[in-house]
Formats: sequence, structure tokens, C-alpha cells
Amino acid sequence: MAAIGNGIKTTMATPARKFSIRTATPADVPRLASISAPALMDDGFYDVLYPRRREFYDDYLHTWRLKLQKGILSDAVYLVAETDVADESTGRSRKEIVGWIAWQRMGTSAEAERIRAEGQGVLKRLEHKLLTLTNTYVSPLIRFVLRTPPDRSADAAALAKMEARHPTFLAETFSGIYAEHWHVLMLVVDPKWQRRGIGQMLVRWGLDRAQKEGVCVGLEASDPGAPMYLKLGFEEIGRFHTPREGLHFPALVWRPRGMEGEGYGSGLGLGHR
Repeated sequence: MAAIGNGIKTTMATPARKFSIRTATPADVPRLASISAPALMDDGFYDVLYPRRREFYDDYLHTWRLKLQKGILSDAVYLVAETDVADESTGRSRKEIVGWIAWQRMGTSAEAERIRAEGQGVLKRLEHKLLTLTNTYVSPLIRFVLRTPPDRSADAAALAKMEARHPTFLAETFSGIYAEHWHVLMLVVDPKWQRRGIGQMLVRWGLDRAQKEGVCVGLEASDPGAPMYLKLGFEEIGRFHTPREGLHFPALVWRPRGMEGEGYGSGLGLGHR
């Protein structure tokens, strides 16, 4: 996975607390799902896609596990932030994941292809094939035997509309000088650990990479998350309209030094505003 390895590469000190970043592994999935599901419980976007998640929380949590399993074994870069906490059962210190971010290097350049190839190493490709076989053949059989229905927390029609609209929006909005960029697919911080700079630390990992490559960073922000990105220097270039009337989210871009002020009026999806 892109240039971070399994060691600590980024740290940030806060009063009496230090956080570190490492690459996520399949073993992290249960913890990542357990913080993601509640962290997005009050998110307006998830009100559209998973309107019954409070009623069918286990279904909603299971969907998160499946998404994370697939994502971590893809060519995207999944990173976790963790810190030392006291284990109540042993009294010893242990690492606890407090947030995570998913990055995707977009574009068709040789560098973009190289980074994605790094992210999809031999072991990850093998694990992905095994997961695909499991989800294709084993999971449906288990669901049939146990009579487990699909995710009852989800709105299937809204998900289908989202899946149909989003790729086109990305292609139109992040075009031109933005075609080659690092994209934030998802950023989640454990509600118990929010407002400690963890989200900014995870985002700055990508800003540093983008600055070195001379490319932009793009994302679609939720209303609560937008102020943090604007503080980091992001600017709005468009709006993604969800299946719910009146609910839309800003598409934001961060430009590296040397590209400030470029791109306006260059077919960047401004019609989505």
C-alpha cells in the first residue's frame, strides 16, 4: 500500500496524548466498523441511504463490515489513527484505533497507475480473490440456510440512484487539472475521540503526498465536516445532489503550491452547484 508500510510514519502530539498512523489491515475491520456505524448515525446523507439503521442496527453494522473488508483489499489506501490506552482487564497499555481514512489515487498517469499497483500487492490480490469467492458463493448460501434477508436498514432505491449518479459526478467535477488527484473516499473519527485533531492529521497525510506529486486533493464533504476542510485550504468547486430533494454536499478541492487559483471555468462540473 502506498508508501506508508506497517510502521509509524506520522505522529501528532496533543496535551498528554500522542496519535500515530499506520496502514489498515483486514484484522482492523471489526473495530473500524464499530466506530463508523455510530459516528455516522446522525449524518444526513446516511438518513437517505440507510433510513432504518436505528431499527436494524445489526444489519447496518454488518454492511459496514462488508464495505471495509472490500475496501481494505482494494487498491485504495486505508489508514488508521491509533493511540495508547489502558486495558481495563489487564491494566496494561494497548493500541486503540480512534479514526480512519480511505484515500484513492485518481487519474490515468503512469504515477497514478504505479501507486494503485502498489496498493494492490500480491497478498492483497490473493486475499481479495478469497473474499470475492466467499461473498459470491459462501455468504449467499449462509444467508439462504439461515434465511437472513438483505440489509433492512438500507433504502435500495436510494442506493441504486446514488451508485448511478456518483461516478458521473466525479468524472465531470474532478476533470481538467483535477483529473490527477488524491481523493478522500471516507474519513471517520470515533465520536469519543473527536475534536483532538485526528481528522486533520489523517487528511494531512494525503496533502503531503499530493504536494510532493504536484497534484490536487478532492472530496465531497458533509455539512459538519466542511469547516475542517475549508480551514485546511480546500475550496468548493461543485455540489453533489443526493436522491433526497434539497440535500446536497459540496465538492471540495485543495491545490498544491504552484496551482493556486487555477482551474475555474475549465469544465469542472460547476453546473452541479
